[in-house]
Amino acid sequence: MEKLPLNLLWGLLTAGGIILGFLLRLVLRSRSAGGGMGASRMIGRKGRAVTEVSPEGRVFVEGEYWWARARGKIAEGEQVRVVGLDGLMLEIEALPGRGLIPRPVSAIEERESLDVENRNGG
Repeated sequence: MEKLPLNLLWGLLTAGGIILGFLLRLVLRSRSAGGGMGASRMIGRKGRAVTEVSPEGRVFVEGEYWWARARGKIAEGEQVRVVGLDGLMLEIEALPGRGLIPRPVSAIEERESLDVENRNGG
């Protein structure tokens, strides 16, 4: 078996140490950043009701579908805010002043109604 040159051995050990130090730094930084969506981070988040919530239903919050519970009735499509978390069940309330999402209006229907108004002198 041949002996490795001492310079090559020191170079490999130095490169390995630098890589290990860089990876360790990344791990420590990610742990201190507090990754993940904990219960305290969900409180106050806004979303919308996917189904009617009366008293339970589905909501869409932070890019995910959740089971939710509300004290009152919340209609499908209504904007909601998370006020608590019970396991994987969100406790929500309706946002004040936020009604149902309006349905899209067809451009053809709108143009026809404008044509009728113009013919009638309106």
